[in-house]
Amino acid sequence: MDNKLYNNCLAGVFGLITGDAVGVPYEFRSRNEMLQNPCCDMVGYGTYNKPMGTWSDDSSMVLATMDGVVGGEFDLDKIMMNFLDWQVYGKYTQDGFMFDIGLTTTKALDNYRSTLDVKSAGEKGKMSNGNGSLMRILPVVYYLYAKYGKDAILKGEAIEIVENLSALTHAHEISKKACVIYVAVGLRLLEDPTNKAIEKGLLDVKEYVKGISVFDRLYSKEFFDLPLGVFSGEGYVVDTLEASIRIVHGAKDYESGILQAVNLGNDTDTTAAVSGGLLGLKFGTEGLKKDWIAKIRNNEFVTKTCFEFIKNITE
Repeated sequence: MDNKLYNNCLAGVFGLITGDAVGVPYEFRSRNEMLQNPCCDMVGYGTYNKPMGTWSDDSSMVLATMDGVVGGEFDLDKIMMNFLDWQVYGKYTQDGFMFDIGLTTTKALDNYRSTLDVKSAGEKGKMSNGNGSLMRILPVVYYLYAKYGKDAILKGEAIEIVENLSALTHAHEISKKACVIYVAVGLRLLEDPTNKAIEKGLLDVKEYVKGISVFDRLYSKEFFDLPLGVFSGEGYVVDTLEASIRIVHGAKDYESGILQAVNLGNDTDTTAAVSGGLLGLKFGTEGLKKDWIAKIRNNEFVTKTCFEFIKNITE
């Protein structure tokens, strides 16, 4: 067992799940609504009428992905079967009931159910670029680090692994490349939890995304100086990627970063979850908000899943 990697896994995964839980009660509230009544703390109920500390599809699919390692490698069929168990039976939830799922993910699971073919399940259309694969890609950071070390994302095979995992549900080029960018940033934060690492992670894959115009703003010179108000909390994968990287780069601590993500409005749980994974890597387990983690329902299951995952990819 690699204890350092395990602690980093706890930081990122709890960072993600806690962000998800903070955002759940506010999902679908507009930016204006959030400005008038901002999120200031973890609360319960709201949009889905769920108790405080309830995670959503973001976290369930992360846990299902972590539980999809066989023989030290990601097993794409097992991961898809785990997703189906979550969708149908409520596995990887806190009360045995799936209450939130994206349209593209639903279509991909229907495709897989019909064909049992992971290569054709993911939706490939340009309109299928929601954030549903980005929100669950964090575990690949730890897997690639265990397999290749700090320069993992520079290897062609590593990029292919990320793309294949995204393509289980979101197979368009934009979604796959957004996931690679996120993983590249995560890998650098594992080694160096600073803003310089975030910038270096972006540069690691600059050539890989060259010519894809939707990423031009992310790679612009002024990106990190843009005010948070210009970023969107909508569910488009590029919006979520931009918002999360900008929030993490500017955040002085975990709590303020999560609140900024939620207060962008709209897809509050996913923006906070995607931001939370990187915030966890930046600030570590000591920087997480302890009383929020204590309120996460069934947090013992999260800890156990992280332990088994790191054990499986390092031994």
